[in-house]
Amino acid sequence: MCSRRVRKFTGLIRKQWRPFRRVVVIQYSPASSWGTWIGELSKRGQFKGGDPLEPGGKQVKGKKKTVVDGPFAEAKDLIGGYLLVTADSLDDAAELARGCPSLELDGTVEVRPIRKM
Repeated sequence: MCSRRVRKFTGLIRKQWRPFRRVVVIQYSPASSWGTWIGELSKRGQFKGGDPLEPGGKQVKGKKKTVVDGPFAEAKDLIGGYLLVTADSLDDAAELARGCPSLELDGTVEVRPIRKM
C-alpha cells in the first residue's frame, strides 16, 4: 500500500497598501469568485480554513514590547487574509494559489509551509 505525505500550507493574501483609497471589502458569498474558488478547494478536501482580516491592527515590537497601532506606514502591502490548505508539495500549493481572486486585482499570495510544533 502506497501512502503519500500531505502537508499543510498557508496562503497569506496580500493587497497593496493605498492609504488614501477606499477599502474594498472581500465578499465571501457562495456565488462570488471567492466562494467558487474556496468551494472547489473544499470539494477536493484541500481547504482547511481561512478568514479575511480587518484592516486595522496592533503590532508589538522589540524587547520593550511596545504596542503601536496599524496599518503600518512602512508597509508596501498588507495581509488581507489567510487560507489553510493541504497539498503534496510547496509547488502544488503554489499552483492552488493561482486560483486566488485577489490576483485579478493585482494582489499577491505568499505560500508557505506550516511547521509542526
